[in-house]
Amino acid sequence: MVMRGYSFAPAQDFPTAAHRRYGASDEQRLRMLSAREMTVLILLAKGMGNKQIGAQLSLSEKTVSTYKHRLKLKLNITSVVELIDFARRYHLL
Repeated sequence: MVMRGYSFAPAQDFPTAAHRRYGASDEQRLRMLSAREMTVLILLAKGMGNKQIGAQLSLSEKTVSTYKHRLKLKLNITSVVELIDFARRYHLL
């Protein structure tokens, strides 16, 4: 369903809460990321904001925000600070 520029992604595209809690290691979660999600994660870790990332990747700020939300879900992380820490821990810079 798409309305006013917003899209809906089916829940099966994201790991379940049980999978995030019990089943996947950080390395497995990292492999679940799409190439675009990985690019956004790296740019975030380099200190770029939504506007800068959007300009570099030709995306809207809203789309970058959606990628950040998906990253947090897939990596079982609750904040951008944790996303940056995760990227640094795995030498993604």
